[in-house]
Amino acid sequence: MRLLTDKGDIMNKAIVDYMKENLGLDDMELIQELYDDYVNTIKERLPNAGNALEAKDFMGLAKIAHAMKGCALNIGHESFAVTAKELEYLGKGIGPEPPTTENCSSLLSKLNAIFEEFLKS
Repeated sequence: MRLLTDKGDIMNKAIVDYMKENLGLDDMELIQELYDDYVNTIKERLPNAGNALEAKDFMGLAKIAHAMKGCALNIGHESFAVTAKELEYLGKGIGPEPPTTENCSSLLSKLNAIFEEFLKS
């Protein structure tokens, strides 16, 4: 569900509720600023992750995934954070399988889909 602010900005209501309840925020301008920072950061980092993957720089990909995970956790975008963590660990070689272009690409595609859905909801 989307929330229309007094200024006409649209935000994901679940994320706004998370910031209010878990971060103790009640200033809608600050919430909007944090929300916008999250959206802009992820919009910047997803292509960077794609570039790292294309270069087969799995550690670089892991670092980008780690940063995106932190951003998502800060505002309560749990599904994105969980998938970013999976990508981070895979890129670092933590887990049962080594990082490959195929398995990392699959998780990166999932992150893109989660983010696109987030922007629509």
